[in-house]
Amino acid sequence: SLAPQPCPPRSGQGFSPDRLRIRISTSKQVKRVKEPILAVQRMQDYIEAHLAEEITLAGLSRAALFSPWYARRIFREHTGCSPADYIRRLRLSKSALRLRDERIRIIDAAYDCGFESVDGYQRAFLREFGCNPKNMPCARSLSLFLPPTASNSGNICIRSDVK
Repeated sequence: SLAPQPCPPRSGQGFSPDRLRIRISTSKQVKRVKEPILAVQRMQDYIEAHLAEEITLAGLSRAALFSPWYARRIFREHTGCSPADYIRRLRLSKSALRLRDERIRIIDAAYDCGFESVDGYQRAFLREFGCNPKNMPCARSLSLFLPPTASNSGNICIRSDVK
């Protein structure tokens, strides 16, 4: 009973190397689709953990376990924006929430969110939200950036008068 059994015939319902090859290639295709998504999630986690620090493409590529070129490419493909835009928009949105909820000073919001100057922060804030950060507590609503997931498109509108 431990003697080697002859291979089933190649045609018909027996074993077929072609069917095995299809099964293996399907498994590889799933891995090719899944791995970039996991890499983007790792990069998003890295960004979230280091948001107040300087984040480089080299750091993101180490988190993704891919080359810098490929990490940037898959990040843009799966999130719809470059890593730099994603980081900038996420920092600005978090600072807008802090300005609204905690009523902190603009200089503190700028430096806490990783901006190197208040002027650069104010210009970026104005471009992103259409209002100056000093008017933030009075602004009626802002369209904040949320990291894209399957459940949202990446933007959410908040009202500053809602507690």
